[in-house]
Amino acid sequence: MTSHSLDGAESQLPFWDDLTQAQRELVAECSLIKHFAKDEVVNRADSSCMGLVLILSGGIRAYRGKVVR
Repeated sequence: MTSHSLDGAESQLPFWDDLTQAQRELVAECSLIKHFAKDEVVNRADSSCMGLVLILSGGIRAYRGKVVR
């Protein structure tokens, strides 16, 4: 993945300008753009770490503890 495939998301990262070109390329290479449906569970406490999550559109809710539906 190249930096232009971040679709402008880098402008939302306050530290982006402080990164070297090599660091920017590494972030771009390790980045994924994912789409989630409304009310879809994005991550759970018992799941592995997702790393940095940047919300480009919409929003998420974070819950602490057990969620009962």
